Amino acid sequence: GAAVYTEAGRQSIGTMKTVTEMIRSIRDNISRDPEEVFRIGLRYCKKVKGLGVNSMTEIMNTYDPRRLAVLNENPITGLVESFGCARFPRPNTFAPEDYASFNAIIDELRRGAGFPSMAQADHFLDFVYWLEARKKKKGRANCRLGLQSFCHGLPALQVKGSGATSSLTTAQDIRLRRRRLRR
Repeated sequence: GAAVYTEAGRQSIGTMKTVTEMIRSIRDNISRDPEEVFRIGLRYCKKVKGLGVNSMTEIMNTYDPRRLAVLNENPITGLVESFGCARFPRPNTFAPEDYASFNAIIDELRRGAGFPSMAQADHFLDFVYWLEARKKKKGRANCRLGLQSFCHGLPALQVKGSGATSSLTTAQDIRLRRRRLRR
């Protein structure tokens, strides 16, 4: 039969129809609560080998970038290792309730940092993830101390033992602070 090839290997045209149905279903229900949109998409992920929550939440974020966060290892690792947040389960084991909690934290970061979209918060956490990875590779301690000033004023992201006195309020502040961290 007809097939397409993906990272997961050979997939049937039926798989593509299922993915298309998921995209339409997410689009048609995008105004629902984040937990419910995640629940709707998750039903389709379970039907398609290789389709995970990363792809699904990328689609969700495409349709509503101000409300719905992308979920993968990078933002989770950034939140846990650099900001001291409680651990989350692995992304592909997230329940809709887990996504609602994760999404609320990312939204708080977005608002506190002055980002206009969740995609920018995701981009920032990706930067934090790779900064942490680079420091680990060089054998340095984690970058938590260097990120304390990012956490001040963001209640869900308070770093334990942080004595930071400045707050992050604009995207311009982020760019300036990112430059300082790179040094």
